[in-house]
Amino acid sequence: MSLISILVAGSINMDIVSYVYKHAVPGETVQALRTEHHAGGKGANQAMAAMRSGASVTMIGAVGNDATGKSLLQELQQGGFSTGHICEKVGLSGMAFITVDKAGENQIVLSSGANAELTIQDLEMAFSDTAAFHGVRMLLLQNEIPWELNAYLIQTARRLGINTVFNPAPALNITPEMLRQLNTLILNETEIAAITNRQIDSYVQAEEAVKEIAALGVNEVILTMGGEGSLYYNGEGRLIRTKAFSVPTVDTTAAGDTFIGAFAAASCTDMEVEERLRFATAAAALTVSRQGAQISIPLRSETVDFLSSTAF
Repeated sequence: MSLISILVAGSINMDIVSYVYKHAVPGETVQALRTEHHAGGKGANQAMAAMRSGASVTMIGAVGNDATGKSLLQELQQGGFSTGHICEKVGLSGMAFITVDKAGENQIVLSSGANAELTIQDLEMAFSDTAAFHGVRMLLLQNEIPWELNAYLIQTARRLGINTVFNPAPALNITPEMLRQLNTLILNETEIAAITNRQIDSYVQAEEAVKEIAALGVNEVILTMGGEGSLYYNGEGRLIRTKAFSVPTVDTTAAGDTFIGAFAAASCTDMEVEERLRFATAAAALTVSRQGAQISIPLRSETVDFLSSTAF
């Protein structure tokens, strides 16, 4: 597998995960079956997924100068990342408060912490280290750092000829001007509804929505639909529907991030688009069948073995 660098700029969080029989309704208190702490954050999750899927990855982000920040840095280092471009900010690290019910579905409350303190100056300092970015071919972004940083990075990547893969999560209404600067947009039904102002209640509506975004100039649009798989559409008019694998659902946390990171890694190879989608779908399926965020993300060898042993 050919290794080509992916630059990820994004969030680094500590996930505080409580497993419950059912999610609470407003005003209700429910008893947790157990509570665990896992390294997470969409940026770190996607970076880990891309690296475990075989890519060479550099990450830019921020943690606080608290005990949580030290733990998060240690987790990244143990995962094989250089933390030379992770800034330490005065204050608390980012945290996500997650509840997972018996069906494996999650609810998340995000506290940005140090992620919100990352600045353009931090990015400029990182970019000044040209050796760290030698060979970068892809920029991978989410929406858990300030938007002005994403805009800066998207425009910089465009100028340098680097393809940008953007996951607009949490959802935002991104402008057509910015969409035109993206190579790949990967999003779920909530996020595509925010961008297109369309309610997605059927496959036909989903197809119309991805075509609308592609018409604005995005080369590839991928709509992830959980157990319904994904829908891919590109600027050449190619439409691909990829079904999900049937696996026991334990915890859906980081499943979308795993799909995105694995697809990004696969896109740095000579895989055809159907193979890239199938590879990413398999990696996400393995994540769903495990507990936790980064800890649940499979290695490339695991994904390959799963694909070779599973009917699709």
